Amino acid sequence: MSSFLRGYKNKLIALLAGCVLFLLICYSWGFRKTIDLYRDYRQVNTLMGQAENLPEEELRSEQRLLEINERLSKYMADTLKAKERLLDIANGWCQKYQVRLYQLPASSMEEKNQVTMMTSTMELEGSYAGLLQFLHRMEREEEAGRISSAVFYSRTETQTRKRKLRLKLYIQTIILKGDEHERNREI
Repeated sequence: MSSFLRGYKNKLIALLAGCVLFLLICYSWGFRKTIDLYRDYRQVNTLMGQAENLPEEELRSEQRLLEINERLSKYMADTLKAKERLLDIANGWCQKYQVRLYQLPASSMEEKNQVTMMTSTMELEGSYAGLLQFLHRMEREEEAGRISSAVFYSRTETQTRKRKLRLKLYIQTIILKGDEHERNREI
């Protein structure tokens, strides 16, 4: 025998190296295909399980969409009348709380894909309590849009030299464009 295989350790190392080489050859010739097929089988089984759950997931998605549409349906209005509606609502609450509508400038529009975001600004003048009640009613009870910002500030009039409290509101409305007609949905 060769001088390498004389010791017990050397024989054991040669045996282990032969076993590793044998396993690598077996893996490349036969086991690899079996293992790859088993992985493919597990992946297909997983996809089949997901495909079986698709009708349930679709039903859940439709129910969620119906819930969202139901919540937003009370905010539907015509796009052209959104500004008039905001003015009517503001006018009614201004009279009730002795608040004066100071300014209602033109709305800005921002379009992305099928959605248009309309931002309206409104400036009011009056007492703090009246402005706060107006703000509360607009936020909680009216369906004129989502109030995204409210800023209180005071201004001194040059003619009377009196300080007046003002409230500047930013009201956002999302306008979804449909195929048949435009719909206005406010959040």
